[in-house]
Amino acid sequence: MSRTVDSPMKGEYIYIYIFVSYRGNKTIKEILAPSKLKQLELTNEVAKTGVTNSNVGCFKCSKACKFCKLFLVHPDFITSYHTDKKFDFRHNMNCETKWVIYLIDDLVCKRSYVGSSEISTKSRWTNHKSHIRHSLATCEITKHFKEDKSNHNFNRKCKLNDFDNILKMHLNVTIIDYLTTDCNTQNLKNREAYWQNQLRTYSNYGGFNKRDPRTETSQSYMSQQQVQQ
Repeated sequence: MSRTVDSPMKGEYIYIYIFVSYRGNKTIKEILAPSKLKQLELTNEVAKTGVTNSNVGCFKCSKACKFCKLFLVHPDFITSYHTDKKFDFRHNMNCETKWVIYLIDDLVCKRSYVGSSEISTKSRWTNHKSHIRHSLATCEITKHFKEDKSNHNFNRKCKLNDFDNILKMHLNVTIIDYLTTDCNTQNLKNREAYWQNQLRTYSNYGGFNKRDPRTETSQSYMSQQQVQQ
């Protein structure tokens, strides 16, 4: 920046400020592993999940989605009512993500349930909600709502919007994991059992899930999938 004066002889001066900056050479790490690689990994993750947020976690979609608005939550970590352990999210997921593991928390009874779905969580939740509304005991969580009239005693024949607004005070949903490769039913059930163990959502811990002997033989799988902080 400079200031022009009439004459230097009058004791006035022209001040000139020079700013010097330095740009260092690229390090070996920057040369061998440029940041574009990280962006490529993010692009691949977004392509798989349909989510554009760069952070990992369970996110609400950008659409006018009633499931996201009323039931889906976005916690900082994964936990349940039955453990003090906290686990990091490893993926970027939303209501459209498929081959998922999800957590349902009963906000009234303070109990948790871990389920899985090959279809999107939003579609799976539509099934859960319909079964609760019509008192169909198709899984542990819907059976609980059918049988526990003291804690979940509300009008299920009301208008659907009213039913949704009531149900959101009883349940919320978190998408906690999903299969990125080898997407098949057995792998999904193994991952579901892993999270049921980690979050202790089995009935002997106070949760809703029943143990399935068919998914309790994969100890090597458990050790490979450790995500505890």
